Amino acid sequence: AGISAWIDAPALLHPGTATADSMASRWVSLAFPHGGPRKGIWTTLMLVTWEIWKEQNARVFNNMHTLPHVLIERIKDEGRAWALAGAKHLAIILP
Repeated sequence: AGISAWIDAPALLHPGTATADSMASRWVSLAFPHGGPRKGIWTTLMLVTWEIWKEQNARVFNNMHTLPHVLIERIKDEGRAWALAGAKHLAIILP
């Protein structure tokens, strides 16, 4: 819910979403809206996936665990950095 609220896309999560397949299909359906920030949504998906992958590696290889709210803040910080580095479609949807 933290990321969906951050980019003002409450439809990213909905009650009952519990599996990876249902989340993936939800993101894909949002990535092809009739107009709207499609590329920004895809960039956000890449960003979230990248940060979760890095967190998984830290847990597996370094036995380090990040609390969920800290991971969400890290994703937000990285998103701002991506926007400053030229991710213009992401910059459009960030608050």
